[in-house]
Amino acid sequence: MWPRKLALPRLTALLCAPKVAAMRTRLLQLMDRARALRLPMVAWYWPALALGVAWVLAIAPLLWLLGASLPQADDTCVARHFHAMSFLELGHYTYYNWSGRVLSHLLIGLPGLAAVLNLLPFNTALQVGNALLLALLATSLILACRQLLGRWQAGVIAGLLLLAWWSWHLPSPVDAFYWYSANAAYTAILPLQLGFMGALLALVVCRGPVRYVAWGACACTGLALTSMHELSAALALILSLLALAYGWWWRLPRVALLGAGLMVALMGAGVLVTFLAPGNAVRIAVSGAGQPLLVALAGGLPIGLGWILAQLNVALLVWLAAWAVLVQRVRPTLPAGLWPLAAWLGVGLVGLVGLSPTLGLIANGESLPPRAENVLQFWLVWGLMLIVGWVVARYGVPPRWWRYHRYVLLALAVVIVASPTWVRAVNDTRRVAPLQQAYAAREAMLQQAALAQQPLVVPPLANIPKSAYRETLQPNAAAWQNVCTAAWYRVPSLT
Repeated sequence: MWPRKLALPRLTALLCAPKVAAMRTRLLQLMDRARALRLPMVAWYWPALALGVAWVLAIAPLLWLLGASLPQADDTCVARHFHAMSFLELGHYTYYNWSGRVLSHLLIGLPGLAAVLNLLPFNTALQVGNALLLALLATSLILACRQLLGRWQAGVIAGLLLLAWWSWHLPSPVDAFYWYSANAAYTAILPLQLGFMGALLALVVCRGPVRYVAWGACACTGLALTSMHELSAALALILSLLALAYGWWWRLPRVALLGAGLMVALMGAGVLVTFLAPGNAVRIAVSGAGQPLLVALAGGLPIGLGWILAQLNVALLVWLAAWAVLVQRVRPTLPAGLWPLAAWLGVGLVGLVGLSPTLGLIANGESLPPRAENVLQFWLVWGLMLIVGWVVARYGVPPRWWRYHRYVLLALAVVIVASPTWVRAVNDTRRVAPLQQAYAAREAMLQQAALAQQPLVVPPLANIPKSAYRETLQPNAAAWQNVCTAAWYRVPSLT
């Protein structure tokens, strides 16, 4: 019940007092006059300042948590091979005994190789590797946005804002920035994908020497994609087919058609090399059974469509609106056909995201591999960006909507840090130093047990930053995580 002194009639009368009513009338008059004069309701520097502050707030915990990039199960499992084999032998072993993802396994093995060669400590090598992959991702985003927008300033702004937005709105940051094995195997796909798409656009649209340079870049990045993951191999082949179909439909010069056709043949060969790897048969034999085609379509397509719809939240819609503002502001003058072809490829990206559960059900009965969700989410975002960018570049933003573009940028500044993941990451930054100390103590125990060749029982790590690290050791000494770690440190048994 309301107290007598705060009864609703009294409260209403207070709010409608003459002075408050006069202020409200004056404010409405100012707003009407601003609309009549078409004056900006928000000065240009407020969105710029807000976006700058939001970017710093988003990137600071991302960089700080790199200190928690410590070895986890897959890191030590690949690194332990370097006690007995060379770098090239690891690629041969992977292809014949595990999978066709040779390049991703070689990338995973780099920190272990650096540790075996005494170039860097294992922990330091992992953190340096994560930082380099993050820098590579940021650089590729900037270059891709620059190619689409046609200006360096706009490309840098768009690329850095996308990195800040994506950092805290993807399904699992720990698999994308801090766990080196997942970072090298999955997040490293994104710079390769952006490079391949950029080279493919230049190959079909540009002329002269640029076309031949683009062909070489396209071949290198495309073959790297086919050796990273089965999904990225399918992506390289689909994008090449779409570029060929676009060139044939619009009757592009024969040189462009020939280049796209050669890319289709090259990507098809790369896909066959990956899919027919003897290691894939070994891996499929120990995984779940695949589903028939019709069953996989019936079960996978609704999952793919539902997953896409689940990603269309307020954060993504605000980012797409901000991207439309950037494209409208720049109004780039680019080679003819670049934006239509980019939109064509964007449709292919979104389509592959929708088909990915079906492909997973056909392969091994898994609808959406957890670590692959980060890549699928980025493919969806980038595909929608290409489609929205083409619409804005072709038709423009309606004037009645453009007047609110500054509010869109302010909303983006809020959305960048309005994420529970970002809040948890900020809270986890204070746990990095205790984790490093606890892990150093565990490292000393492991080295002492290796010298004495005695079994070891280590205490679990408490109060770890969940945003950047997962405890992977198990209570059972026979668990594969414990076996890998014990083999890396050369301890008889680890619990």
